[in-house]
Amino acid sequence: MFHPKFAVLVVLLLCVGYAVGDTKGTVRACGRSLSELLSFVCHGNYNEPSGTKRSDHELIFDDKIVRPVEYILDRQLRVQRGVADECCHRPCSFSTLRSYCGSGKR
Repeated sequence: MFHPKFAVLVVLLLCVGYAVGDTKGTVRACGRSLSELLSFVCHGNYNEPSGTKRSDHELIFDDKIVRPVEYILDRQLRVQRGVADECCHRPCSFSTLRSYCGSGKR
C-alpha cells in the first residue's frame, strides 16, 4: 500500500519537524503532506467525522424572521478544532497525531 518514496517522504518530514520545530518531538505538515503523514501514523484507520453536516450550519429562514446576529454567534460557538488546526497551523506532537487515529491504532 505504501510506496518506498512515501516512506522516504515521511522520514524526511519527521527529520525536518524535529530539526526545525521550536519544541522537540513535534512536526508541522499541511495539505497532502499532512494527509500522508496521518495515513502513515494511523495505518489508514481514522476516527469517524464529527457527524455535523454543512446543512446543519446553514442560515434558516423562518417565514419573514431572519436573525443574522444569532446565526453568526451560533456559528462561532460551533467552531471545532481539527487535525489541520493542531498540526498545520502550528507544530503538534505525534501523540496529537495519533489522537486522530481510529480505535486500535493509537
